[in-house]
Amino acid sequence: HVRRLTLLRSAGERMVCSPEENAELFAATIGGMGLTGLILDVELRLMKVPSPHVQRHTIRFENLDQYFTLVDRAGEEHEYVAAWVDQLATGRRTGRGVLWAADHADGACEFPDIPKRLKLSVPFSPPVNLLNSVTLRAWNEYRFRKQSPGETVSTVKWTTYFHPLDGINGWNRLYGRRGLCQHQSVYPAANAPETTARLLETARRMGHASVQTRLQRFGDVAASGLLSFPRPGFSLTLDFADHGETTIKLLDALDRIVVEAGGAISPCGDFRMSPEAFDASFPSWRRLEALRDPAMASNFWRRTALALRAG
Repeated sequence: HVRRLTLLRSAGERMVCSPEENAELFAATIGGMGLTGLILDVELRLMKVPSPHVQRHTIRFENLDQYFTLVDRAGEEHEYVAAWVDQLATGRRTGRGVLWAADHADGACEFPDIPKRLKLSVPFSPPVNLLNSVTLRAWNEYRFRKQSPGETVSTVKWTTYFHPLDGINGWNRLYGRRGLCQHQSVYPAANAPETTARLLETARRMGHASVQTRLQRFGDVAASGLLSFPRPGFSLTLDFADHGETTIKLLDALDRIVVEAGGAISPCGDFRMSPEAFDASFPSWRRLEALRDPAMASNFWRRTALALRAG
């Protein structure tokens, strides 16, 4: 959707970049984490929609096998598809959850375009994590059971579908004073069922409960950027309360599973990815390094790419 952009380099040069003009620098800038210069303006191509709100199809699935049976058809029939997975479920219920497929509603949708003010708020961080295995098992059971078997269709506000957590101001405080750690990965479709099951089981075995577990299939369109995270396959996002060193060990273990499966770990907001995991996830980083603005760097880039280059 990015058609062109204007880049200001530290030497004072302004460069127009697009797939046709300065194409290599354009590819390095898309998903390049701000390392190629300062973006002054961007031309976007957006999809015209009859309404910002959506018609949502809600489908409950009993395990991962059912999810992988459903998701391909849902992706062919609907514009948006995402799923919540109960990471704590085991046995025949492993990977149970709810799939939401959606399309934009027609222009006659009666919802106002401007959402109302936030109603719920978490005013402070509790001294302990309220989202632990005990509370989450009960919450996951309720969340799963409140969805009727089969498929239900409803029209919902765009804020409800695209930004559900924004309905609770300060929701992150529920994780406790240490906050949360998120692990997002993408891996090939060929081994997605096995990889997904391993990731969920590893988190359980290492004593962590994921609050928001999201599973979705990425499209087959090739990414435009050298360091773009999306690629064909499945993406799993896990959110954990930060328990310090034990959480770091878990995240490293999840990294190893994803790399072994031929996947990648998202660099967005990362504070601990190893240089080796980064190299396996983004083998094109050397091309970006060659185009990086010499005045631009980050703690992430120093810890990963520059450490690899020095080694």
